[in-house]
Amino acid sequence: MRKFKIWILCCTLILLLASTTCFTAFAASNLTVTSNKTLTAKFNKYDNVTVCKNSTLTLAKRKGEPVGLEINKSLVVEEGGKITGDGILIFDKNATYSGITLYYKYKGELKKLPPNRKLDQLSSDEDYRPSFYFDSKNGIYVLNAEFTGGDPFAIEISRKHVKMLIKDKQQLDLSGLTEGVTWKSSKKAVATVSKTGKVTAKKLGTAVITATYEGKKYSCEVEVVKKGLNQSNMYMETGNEFYLFLNGTKVKAVASSDKTVAKITKKLVVTAVSPGECTITVRGTDGIRYKCKITVGNPGEQQPNDQPPTDHQPQNQQPQDNNPPATNNP
Repeated sequence: MRKFKIWILCCTLILLLASTTCFTAFAASNLTVTSNKTLTAKFNKYDNVTVCKNSTLTLAKRKGEPVGLEINKSLVVEEGGKITGDGILIFDKNATYSGITLYYKYKGELKKLPPNRKLDQLSSDEDYRPSFYFDSKNGIYVLNAEFTGGDPFAIEISRKHVKMLIKDKQQLDLSGLTEGVTWKSSKKAVATVSKTGKVTAKKLGTAVITATYEGKKYSCEVEVVKKGLNQSNMYMETGNEFYLFLNGTKVKAVASSDKTVAKITKKLVVTAVSPGECTITVRGTDGIRYKCKITVGNPGEQQPNDQPPTDHQPQNQQPQDNNPPATNNP
C-alpha cells in the first residue's frame, strides 16, 4: 500500500512538471535572430522580436498552412535584416515596430503604413489584433483588411494655420513621423523651423512651413502678429458687421462707448448701428484693455479723408480664427 501511494505521488509530480513545461513552451518570451533562422511551428508567441543586422527570419509553411509570428510588445528589424516567407505577422494593438515596411490596401491601392504608427486606432475592440499576410507577388506584408471609406493612416500636418507672437515657439507634427521628414520655411525672416518641426516666430508677416515626406508636401501657414486687436481704427457703413481678432490673449469682457453707433458681442462681432463715432474696448484675460475707434457712415457715403486707410470694407465677414496665438509651446 505504501509503495502504491509513492507511485501515485510520483505520477502526480510528473504530470505537474509536464504541465509546467507545456505552459513555459507557450509563454511569451524574447526572440533575437543573429543569423538566418526559420520558424515552422504554427504559432510562435514573443514579447519582443529583434532581427539583427544582415540576418533573415523566414516564416515557412508547415503542412500547407502558414506560420504565425505573434508580437506582444515590439518588433525591431535592424539595418540589413529582413523578415520573409509565406507567414502571418500578428501584432498586439499596442505593439510597436521599426525597421520593417508594412503595407495596407486603400480603395484597391497598396500604400505604405507610416512608420511607428500605432495600430490601436484600427479597432476599439480590446481583443482585436492586426495581422499582416505575406504578398508573395510583391514580397511585402499587407494588412489583412481593405479600407474603402476614410483612410485610417492618412498623413496630415498637425496645424494648417497658426497665429504666433514674435519670439513664440510652436511644435508642428506630421502624423507622428520622426524619420524621413524635411521641414522648410518660405520666409526665414518671418518664421524659422527646426529639423524636428519646431517653429520660431521672428517678425511680423506670413510664412508657409512645409513638411516633405516621400516626395509629398504638407503645409501650415504661420501668421506672426502683434498682441492685441487686429484693428485700432476702422470705418464702417450702417448695417454692416465685422469680426475683430484679439491676438495673444483671450476675451474676458467687451464694451462700446456708444451702442447707438456700434455694438460688439463677446465673440468680437462689431455691428454698425447709426452714423457717428465710438470706441470699442476689449479686455483680455491678461488684464489689459485693447481699444478700436469705430466711425460709422451711411451706405454709399464717401469715407472721410481723415480716416486712415484700411485693408477692408467690412461686409458681414466671417472669422477664420479668433483664438489667441499659441505661446511658447514646446
